[in-house]
Amino acid sequence: MRKIDSLRETLTATIEDIAHEPSRLRVWVDRGTVQSRQSATFGFAMAFRLNVLLIEMTTDIAAVGYIVCAWLRTHQPALLAPGQDAFALDIDMIDNGTYDALLQIDLTQSVSVTRDDQGNASVTYLPEPEPLFLDEQPLAAMPALALLKSVAMTGEGTLAPFDPAA
Repeated sequence: MRKIDSLRETLTATIEDIAHEPSRLRVWVDRGTVQSRQSATFGFAMAFRLNVLLIEMTTDIAAVGYIVCAWLRTHQPALLAPGQDAFALDIDMIDNGTYDALLQIDLTQSVSVTRDDQGNASVTYLPEPEPLFLDEQPLAAMPALALLKSVAMTGEGTLAPFDPAA
């Protein structure tokens, strides 16, 4: 699914721990459902919990939270509504500088279906509608993630830059 691939690419590109050792990132889906729209177009939505396991991380968890929230602004903006939990977070402290973290993010991926005259079907993942909030610049002119080039933590260095189009 597109959202899963996009988040994986974003985390790999922006978190140095994962960029150097991609096996520190594991993702899987559970609690998935399909919501049929019973429409003439046969479109549907898949709702699921995306589990993101970060293993033996040294990157500050606040930087990880910021990266995920920045990704959500484009890919699941409803989770950033006031009073809404963006995602669940469990942390296992290995030592003073290392931890494992499990992020659980409830996502929805809408799919449209088109059928030709021969009965062949084609599925297309639909983009999210534009967020209800505006940044300093219009979203059409600058995607939210284009603002994020790197994250620096005091005394911790800088995370790798990433491609905001991912």
